[in-house]
Amino acid sequence: MLHRLTFDEKVIGLNSRFERQSAEAILRHTLLSGQFGNVGVVSSFGAESVVLLDLVAAIDPATPILFLDT
Repeated sequence: MLHRLTFDEKVIGLNSRFERQSAEAILRHTLLSGQFGNVGVVSSFGAESVVLLDLVAAIDPATPILFLDT
């Protein structure tokens, strides 16, 4: 019988895998690997969002960006 990982086990695994990775590497894996299904980004398009949106556009310009009116 296969052991299904618990949520906590998944988090521990992801933390171990990515703890020394750059934000760009983590985002690249998240957007392109398919491990997390279809991924979109939520943004208020404020000044704080510029870096994230630039990274997303550079990695996968087809990523959906959802506007959050704050």
